[in-house]
Amino acid sequence: MPEVVSRTIDNVVILVHSANPPTDTEWNEIIELQRNNPSDKTLVVSAGGGPTNPQRMRMKEAIKGKQDNPMVAVVTESRVVRGIVKAMSWFNPGIRSFNPDQLGDALTYLDIDEAKRALFLRTVERMQGEIGARADGV
Repeated sequence: MPEVVSRTIDNVVILVHSANPPTDTEWNEIIELQRNNPSDKTLVVSAGGGPTNPQRMRMKEAIKGKQDNPMVAVVTESRVVRGIVKAMSWFNPGIRSFNPDQLGDALTYLDIDEAKRALFLRTVERMQGEIGARADGV
């Protein structure tokens, strides 16, 4: 099973991580997805996995100059992932973490229309099935 899966809805990238870091191949695909994301909005739901330090550095290089503050909402209970968000905020002040019970706040942060929220939630649930786990009870 994959460690991370991705979808795009209305130019918002959705990433669902397992409890493990993504493979380099998976991360390279995410970098390309982010490079081609015209809205620079990303929703991440993680069961504890996140990019390694070298993967974070590759993302930093990939988004350099694209936009000052790509908006990224990371939904997780994991302290490790929250630490990754903190580290990534040094080069992207638009990244924020949210607890699973704050998924609505994460969608608000990304300016997701109320009418689309159910679609986003169903999509996250399907993606969680693809990695074989529910991510942090979301």
